[in-house]
Amino acid sequence: MLEQRERELYAMDPEDQKNPDINPVLIGQKEDKKRKFINDFRPHTKAWNFNEEVDPTPHVLRVGANPAASYIDGRVEGIVEIITALGIHLRNYKEDSFRRLTLETQEIFKTHEANEQKALEEGKSKAAQ
Repeated sequence: MLEQRERELYAMDPEDQKNPDINPVLIGQKEDKKRKFINDFRPHTKAWNFNEEVDPTPHVLRVGANPAASYIDGRVEGIVEIITALGIHLRNYKEDSFRRLTLETQEIFKTHEANEQKALEEGKSKAAQ
């Protein structure tokens, strides 16, 4: 990216190069700085954060990619277990179970909505006093 930005910079008028609002190198530095915040949240430096300066791999879909190998903290395995369990439940579909699940899910949202409405009304009555 830096090389591309530098090429764009050298193709510009020298007066425009001094303008930080249109200078591609300076704009790129700001954008890169914005993206660095995520590094603090990664479990280690190998988590999809690799730099290949020598003989870079072309950007293609990596069919053999294994996210579990990169996220060694186990988060991928947990997600796969949940998806597998959902698949099992979907294969063992029983109308009564899904009806109950739907009704209970709706009840959760109805209760949440009622609690929010109650809190809103209490807030209005306190504000009016």
